[in-house]
Amino acid sequence: MPKLVCQSGPTAGHEYPLTKDVTILGRQSACDVQIHDTMSSRAHCQVRRDGKLFSLVDLGSRNGTLLNGKKVSERQLSFGDRIAVGHAEYLFVKEAGDVELKDLLSKYEILEKIGEGGMGIVYKANQRSMARVVALKILSPKYISKPKFVDQFTREARAAGSLNHPNIIQVHDVGTENEIHYFSMEFVDGPTCMQVLRDNGPFGIGEALEIVRQTAKALEYAHGQRLIHQDIKPDNIMLSSASSVKLADLGISKTFDEVAAEEGPKRVMGTPHYMAPEAALGKKIDHRVDIYSLGATFYHLLTGKTPYTGTSATDVLKAYVMDPMPAIQDINPETPDDVCALVERMMAKKPDDRYQHVGEVAEEVRRLQAGLGLGTARIASNETMV
Repeated sequence: MPKLVCQSGPTAGHEYPLTKDVTILGRQSACDVQIHDTMSSRAHCQVRRDGKLFSLVDLGSRNGTLLNGKKVSERQLSFGDRIAVGHAEYLFVKEAGDVELKDLLSKYEILEKIGEGGMGIVYKANQRSMARVVALKILSPKYISKPKFVDQFTREARAAGSLNHPNIIQVHDVGTENEIHYFSMEFVDGPTCMQVLRDNGPFGIGEALEIVRQTAKALEYAHGQRLIHQDIKPDNIMLSSASSVKLADLGISKTFDEVAAEEGPKRVMGTPHYMAPEAALGKKIDHRVDIYSLGATFYHLLTGKTPYTGTSATDVLKAYVMDPMPAIQDINPETPDDVCALVERMMAKKPDDRYQHVGEVAEEVRRLQAGLGLGTARIASNETMV
């Protein structure tokens, strides 16, 4: 049975076996692990058991919970991890017979964790049978007992696995072992566009055009397979060391037939800062939502800012529906008129005013790269959806 061993503070040396599904740490005496530190909240954090794995969850504490020196809200634990609350520190310890993720997957050797999202955790791993490095995504342990999330996770793997294009991350394998749901993908040795934006600011005009062109080619292929991505954004566009773009994360993708069959108000899905107005309003959608989201991504690449901002997701979505698009040249005056016009048409609030097929976007970018100018006229950018 794993345990926490206190490393500092008045209870240094004390051991706390993690026998419960949830072990609460905090200042109040009712907690399973009482922390004698004024920086601790009454109920500060918890260690949650998910099958054979354990996770650390902050409970909205005043001063935060540190895992290996970094503040976290929720993270899967590995043996040897150090949990700090104020000046109190606890070591997550393995005992004989205990297992962790690397012990549960026979086909893969876990090398390091490289990312974590809402539903999954991504590791760099070695696929033993092929002797190749892959990105291994596992369903977050807290969802393994929830069929809805298991189905969505498996659906993402199958959707990506059905596509074979040089600008889309290729899925190699999907499976379940020891209650761990996983799929392995092509490993991309480079950052996402969002990471570059955070570290370096806006992309150059030429760089942004090429990223959009390659992403448009990926979407043209996906749409040809009757699949709508629904979550195009800088976080989901990766840049490999070979200067190629890789589109990732088909977690909320749907087929043309699925969206056509939907009736009544739709559940809002996607990321607010890149969402098409019709999707934000819960209206009928089609493949043109991807064109809009790619346009919003293009805007972000050029300016370093999202097109609209707000204090809440609702405010952001309202702006996408009602407000004119802020002029790119007000933020980045060096952006050519034709590039601004391309973004404006991609982000037209009414789907019929956009490019109707993403292949048209790829062709327009190619024309701009060749110095030929746009093949379509500039549109008015001040209309609203309502």
